[in-house]
Amino acid sequence: MWMEKRDARKDVKNNHKIFFRLLDGIFLTLLGTYVFLGMTRVPFHGDESTLIRLSMDFAYIFQDRAVQKVIYRPTTGFWSQEQYQRVLTGSIDPLSIGVAWSAAGMHRGDLNGFWLWPDPYVADEWAFNVQLGAMPGPRLLDIARIPSTLFTAISIFVVFAVALGLSRSRPAAWIAAFLYATTPSILVNGRRAMQEGALLLFASLVVLCTLHILRLLREVNIRWSRILLGYGLLGLASGLALASKHTSVLVIAPAFLAIFILLWFAGGKLEPQEKTAMHFRLLFGLFGAGLLGISVFYILTPVWWFFRFHWIILLCLSVICFTIGLPRPGWRIGVARTVSVAGLLLITAFFPRAWSGIYQAIGITLQVRADIMVSQQTPGMELPTLESRIGEMGDQLLFAKTQYYESHLWDDLKEEQAQIRVYEDSRLDGRGGGTIWGIIELMLVVGGLWVALFRRRGWETLLLGMWLAVPAVILLITNPFAWQRYYILLIAPWSVLAGFAAVPLTSSGFTAGIRKFFGSKAAGPDSAQ
Repeated sequence: MWMEKRDARKDVKNNHKIFFRLLDGIFLTLLGTYVFLGMTRVPFHGDESTLIRLSMDFAYIFQDRAVQKVIYRPTTGFWSQEQYQRVLTGSIDPLSIGVAWSAAGMHRGDLNGFWLWPDPYVADEWAFNVQLGAMPGPRLLDIARIPSTLFTAISIFVVFAVALGLSRSRPAAWIAAFLYATTPSILVNGRRAMQEGALLLFASLVVLCTLHILRLLREVNIRWSRILLGYGLLGLASGLALASKHTSVLVIAPAFLAIFILLWFAGGKLEPQEKTAMHFRLLFGLFGAGLLGISVFYILTPVWWFFRFHWIILLCLSVICFTIGLPRPGWRIGVARTVSVAGLLLITAFFPRAWSGIYQAIGITLQVRADIMVSQQTPGMELPTLESRIGEMGDQLLFAKTQYYESHLWDDLKEEQAQIRVYEDSRLDGRGGGTIWGIIELMLVVGGLWVALFRRRGWETLLLGMWLAVPAVILLITNPFAWQRYYILLIAPWSVLAGFAAVPLTSSGFTAGIRKFFGSKAAGPDSAQ
């Protein structure tokens, strides 16, 4: 009799899990569908022309097999527009756009030119670029937006998974996903044929991999195979994020820092000597994940294929860091380590200058980024003081309406204003800004902060706090512009923090009602299983 009751309880619990996972899938699919519905109506941005033009690299690499056309070429004179944009721009979205238009049966001849940002004395910037052939055709623009929109839609699932893992509360994860997916800046930038869609997806994947590693570090018996897999996935996600947009380092840095801090608390019951050895193995593994991420970035960024073998050096160093000091290395580990050491020796002997390519590419990228920050200064858009930057950040997170463009000159472009009216009338532009939504979100954030500090103290609060605080502090120090796109990486952690306010629901009548529905005392909707 008791076995029958046990089996009945087990069946109810399984039905409970299936029900909520199905509910999760339906809810997230609806949010992703909402993202796609507004894709063709989102107003045009000049940067879309640039990304579409850069998708020509897909044709050069995969159709012409002419890699020499896209790699970096040192020069003491003026750079070509193509080389400048390749160094400045992530490669994931341009190559994805190339895959999209190729799969749709379009050809390189259908591509537009680069959008030119003329000085204020040009009467009509829109007409000026149309005459130059810089405006993509309607079909090309719609197709080019598919990859970024898809990345944005998938990022909703990832943010939900992160929120569920950190809060261990389904209501909290539902609220976080809803707030994130209906934020106007996420929708307008994620739908466009620009870098933000890939940035949102792979930056959130970095946090998800970090969450997985931190869980493994809390186990009593560290399973090194799973730790190494987690480090490998973290390195892969970091490389993809860097190749999406360089500003993803604002998320990668706090993720690695959180692991660095918490790995010293792993293995609490081990002897001091064993614990120290384990901590250094974990530390070397973290270094390996970082080196792997940089290597993946170089592999996925064709412009830096000019520096030969630099990614192989990083890959070999990564393998050595992953395998050094493993407690019981098998013969496969030994072979991988030997091959990596031999590869480093051969490259050093025959191509010693390959080592310099590692830092030269980074230095060139940083220099170009510094130059673009100077050239992008726009009257009326600067934030000269810390107080003004704090105020702008608070406004962007709570009250700001959609910023469709960064240049005030576009206020007079009748074509852009007409597209904005169509987009907003469609009701596909998200929650909108304003006082009401701002107050609601502020109340949720205050409640979430209370839960994080007093009910979830520990590694979850540390990861969430660093995910939000580190990028915010860096932006306050380095960002002089009131550009909404620069704050987009704060939306996901901000939404997760707001979702934390719903954690108390998991011990309230809401959970009791669900249990009653199933006729069992099975776990409530906060179950993350």
